[in-house]
Amino acid sequence: MNIHQNFLLSTVIIFYLFNSITYTKNENLFDCKMLKVERNKIDNIEKTNESDQYNKFEILNNWLTIGISENIVIDSLGTPDLKGEDKYWGGTGTYVQSWEYKKMGIILDMESEQIGEHKKVIGITIFSPCNYQTKGKVGINSSTKFLKEKYGNLINKESTEKLIFIGSNYSGTYFYISNDVVSEIFIGTL
Repeated sequence: MNIHQNFLLSTVIIFYLFNSITYTKNENLFDCKMLKVERNKIDNIEKTNESDQYNKFEILNNWLTIGISENIVIDSLGTPDLKGEDKYWGGTGTYVQSWEYKKMGIILDMESEQIGEHKKVIGITIFSPCNYQTKGKVGINSSTKFLKEKYGNLINKESTEKLIFIGSNYSGTYFYISNDVVSEIFIGTL
């Protein structure tokens, strides 16, 4: 190689390295900005009337929510009474397993990319005797009147006497009603 070729090659390598570093910095800056946006959504969630946003951050008993890991679940609830088989969900391309804590009144849908991998919560069902409450302080046996007072304009207009929900017809927080009280709560995607 002559001097001109060495110079050209060095220039190309330096240019590539500079652009890689700049891209990484910008990518990290983007991630930080997105994290800040998400944190602001969580912090301001009770100030908004957007039911879809609220639903994404619904929390039962100040800890149980969509997306938490199986480690948190086991630390909090112990080993489930029953674990179902991993079933492939074509819509998500993942494997979902049902974890039942029947004596506690809790069933969780647990998702992983592959069978046997670490799982996270994608669906939550609570029923009697569970005493967990939503962020709006609604739980099993809460009256329909109390539920409507707490969630007001967040309630989807397509709700019925037997099903009051926040979110869409496909994903949200669903309150099943029996004898004018909440008999079951489901959080997730139908």
